[in-house]
Amino acid sequence: MKRARTCIGSLIIIIAGIVLFSLLPGTTASGLPMDIFTAQASREFPVQELQALLNKSVYDTDVPGILMAIQTKSTIWISASGISDLETGKPMSPYMKVRIGGITRVFMAALILKLSEERLLSLDDTVEKWLPGMVPGGGKITLMMLLSQTSGLYNYANSLELWQKVYENPGSQWAPEDLMEIIAKAPPISLPGVSWYPSSTDYFILGLIAEKATKKPLEEELRSRFFGPLGMSGTSLPRSGALTPPFVHGYTWNPLQNKMEDTSAWDFSWKWPSGSGVTTAIDMLTWTNAFVEGRVVSLDSMKKMMTILPPSRDYGLGLYVKEKGGWGEKELSQSGGNPGMGCQWTYLPDSGRIVFVAINRLDMDFDKPSGGIAFINALIPGVRDILNEHR
Repeated sequence: MKRARTCIGSLIIIIAGIVLFSLLPGTTASGLPMDIFTAQASREFPVQELQALLNKSVYDTDVPGILMAIQTKSTIWISASGISDLETGKPMSPYMKVRIGGITRVFMAALILKLSEERLLSLDDTVEKWLPGMVPGGGKITLMMLLSQTSGLYNYANSLELWQKVYENPGSQWAPEDLMEIIAKAPPISLPGVSWYPSSTDYFILGLIAEKATKKPLEEELRSRFFGPLGMSGTSLPRSGALTPPFVHGYTWNPLQNKMEDTSAWDFSWKWPSGSGVTTAIDMLTWTNAFVEGRVVSLDSMKKMMTILPPSRDYGLGLYVKEKGGWGEKELSQSGGNPGMGCQWTYLPDSGRIVFVAINRLDMDFDKPSGGIAFINALIPGVRDILNEHR
């Protein structure tokens, strides 16, 4: 198979203001090493302006900390500002692991398409074929509908019952049957294929189907196919969303306990394939480079992921496709929000930029992040303007 390959010239790597190394002309940024070398910083890259923006965004709000990674055609900049752990005062670090919520769906979509390439399943298969009797109306819902978020199934993450239990006992584990029971009790949003609605339900079911098709645990399958070969050592999909050091502590308001809570020890098995993924800033850059170079899925599968499918106006498979988004140009993107952590990942093909942002304060209104994603969206114009001024 012929693969697309993006070659990057002399690429300067800057971590938290320290220039680490420069990739030679003709190499790519995939599988970025973390060995520290010395190089000349590019005077054209606005390190001070971007860092000042991060510092101000934390200082002016109740978000404890933020980390950001930016890759342009000539430079990679990764930095952080604020506090990771409010109890100890430990500062945010660009190397720390974060939970990425809905960005997990990008990985899941790639996995399902990869399994389709290998004919371990078909996108035209019904849910009933793989999970007989488990999902209401599963005989009329295809895997393609799940990927494109058009199954019409009730989004269990909008359930008051679920949130009551999560807030009462955030460390409790959830079995798939617990969530299927919530789905079965609620009426569907629409008939299959009729309407588009971003739903945790669809991608949770895809995770169950992937395990059936491969006969392996989902976390192991993603690691052996993607994360391991790509050198993404800080990325995983633990069922519970478990974090291993070094990691960012996330904070959310618990309305039942009437207090702010550290969510780093919470169990996110109720999210799992739809949102319990863990990664690092450098790994998200690595993933993006590998994806656009055709080293994650085939070019045909890439095209499917990046093609908008009606009735949605801006969603492909696992990611958003916007002709002119908040960055003022075409973008591929996905955002994630779990209690305590908000993230956004964006690839801008026209300018060749990649941006990843994570913050560690996020309150929830059912499955909709309250405030945190708005914080990131408000940050984007400032970052965009600074980068455009230094083109």
